[in-house]
Amino acid sequence: MTIKVLIVGAGAVGAFYGSRLAQVADVQVSVICRSNYKAVVENGFNVTSPKYGDYKFIPHRTFSNPQDARNAKETWDYIVVSTKALPDVSDDSEILERLVDKDRSSIVLIQNGLGVEEPYAHIYLE
Repeated sequence: MTIKVLIVGAGAVGAFYGSRLAQVADVQVSVICRSNYKAVVENGFNVTSPKYGDYKFIPHRTFSNPQDARNAKETWDYIVVSTKALPDVSDDSEILERLVDKDRSSIVLIQNGLGVEEPYAHIYLE
């Protein structure tokens, strides 16, 4: 069975973790990009790592925004949030609206800061 992963925030951190997950058999990694969308669609990600070497990561699907990912009507097993955490400025938990399948999806936060999980827990934990 294929595991479907969606990376929300495919900057340096999200792209790196997505690239590592994509190397696992039966894992499809898709990404939501903003400013780098066109470059990722055309070229993927060039990853340079002292530990893992240099390689190219081509996402299974690349979306320019959360609505495009919703329109794809995929059911994600894991949604990895790697956006910059700015809890005093915005609530990124709302980005996941209609992307999370409460019976199937697990949310993974790769963000710095204390309390970044609280908005997600308030919305998605029962």
